[in-house]
Amino acid sequence: MKLRVVGWTCYDFYDFESGENSWAVHMAVVDEIKKHGYLFSGEDHQERLNCCPVFNDGKMRRFSQRGFAHLMAEAHGETDYMAYAGYMFGIKLDACKFPKNSARVGDFDVETDLNEIFSLEVDEQFFANAPIVETKTFFGTTTTKTVIKLADLDELRYIDVGDTLVLTCNGKTKSFTIVDVDRDRDLTEEEYLEFMTKVHYNFDEQTREPARKAYEARPIVLTLTVKSK
Repeated sequence: MKLRVVGWTCYDFYDFESGENSWAVHMAVVDEIKKHGYLFSGEDHQERLNCCPVFNDGKMRRFSQRGFAHLMAEAHGETDYMAYAGYMFGIKLDACKFPKNSARVGDFDVETDLNEIFSLEVDEQFFANAPIVETKTFFGTTTTKTVIKLADLDELRYIDVGDTLVLTCNGKTKSFTIVDVDRDRDLTEEEYLEFMTKVHYNFDEQTREPARKAYEARPIVLTLTVKSK
């Protein structure tokens, strides 16, 4: 998705329509923070002037304090699952760097044709087996989806709903429309519950810390729900 941040507005302003928060939105905000070296909290995002991003599709994106703190932590290279805690509030003012490019309606041309085609070369086995039908039960809810599971590749950083993924292999191609995008550690319900029990409900550091490290060591998987074109 050809999304980018074009400016910043106030969380409580309604000059712009509020758009949906997708993984492509997430990545675009992280990249904008990195590009300009911004540093401010989730509380600032909601309470200070011009700390809410506006995109080239003409929509602003609002986040919870925790949600924005996750973005800020990631942009500053902190990926521990609790890293957001240091970015929710309380960042000293003299350490902060806030956006200066405020956005107002009419400041930029709204872009509407934002879908992209992503092409990925894969090996013969992957090409032959993709996509797969995945049935997964999580907290009592069973879902069945047609998915393509990949490593969290940089070249697919901005892939979003409505985009096209083209798999290529030895001159052959398969094309898919993206229906949903998920990025997460590839855990079963049992593994997730075990981790939560050891980390959040256990006050023994000798149990908690190894569990946290084991969780962080699990690679993030990109799961694309697709339909054939």
